Amino acid sequence: MDLLFTQHQQSAAMSLSPDLYGAILLSLWYAIPITGVVYLLDERRLFLPFWLFVVGGISGETRFIAVIGSLVTAVFILDGATPWIAQRIKSILSRQHTFIALLLVLSLLGATITTLYVTGTVNEYEGSNSMPSFIDKQDYSAMQWTQRNTNRSAEFMVIGDAAEWFPYLANRTNVVGPWGVEWERSSVAYQWQHTAYQRISTTTNVDNLNENIALTTTNPDYIYVPKGVYTVYGHKYHQHRAFITELNRSNRYQQVYQNRGVAIYRRTSDVSSANEE
Repeated sequence: MDLLFTQHQQSAAMSLSPDLYGAILLSLWYAIPITGVVYLLDERRLFLPFWLFVVGGISGETRFIAVIGSLVTAVFILDGATPWIAQRIKSILSRQHTFIALLLVLSLLGATITTLYVTGTVNEYEGSNSMPSFIDKQDYSAMQWTQRNTNRSAEFMVIGDAAEWFPYLANRTNVVGPWGVEWERSSVAYQWQHTAYQRISTTTNVDNLNENIALTTTNPDYIYVPKGVYTVYGHKYHQHRAFITELNRSNRYQQVYQNRGVAIYRRTSDVSSANEE
């Protein structure tokens, strides 16, 4: 009995957790374009590496980098890896068959990583899973209330990643948020919105909230505040109860709606102007 228990413990210890399994596969996946960059630099084919570094340095957006990384991977597999491997196993597989085998391996690896990512198994956001929920039923109810009970011209400052869905579901303007701004001609506008949104969404007290609103030079009519756990760019945050209490006691904010997950406050004065005075 003890032997069986010991064997079970050893088996459990040796088995990979989904997080570790996902991390290993992601490391392999990222290693391919990195190796491709090294290969292209060694071959003095500088266009794709230069393009990759420029886009990565300017935008820092994974989705943009991934597009160029895919091109790097394709060139590396076709011109670098396939001939190198085919030369060493030419007695077993032809170059064409080697190329097909590499494509099958990459397809299997990609499909596995995609499955792990979509199911939220991969820890992509410093401990948060790869597919965090940005909104829930409480957010949906709050946004529907907003659509029915506020003026069409009302402007909102939305805290947390629910801000991305707010204009669509509530049909109201969210004054700060980076979504869509990345298509502006200058990256300055995107960086400004990105930073302003993060500062607003990680506010922990009313004074800090007022200061951040003043910095945005906007004058929202309402503040949309998540309660409990919410996300900012996919990272999990826990709303401070003291912040909600402080908002409820403030004479500058009047609570007009709340449910278990969201509180909405109407600003009773122009806080930006008040701060300037």
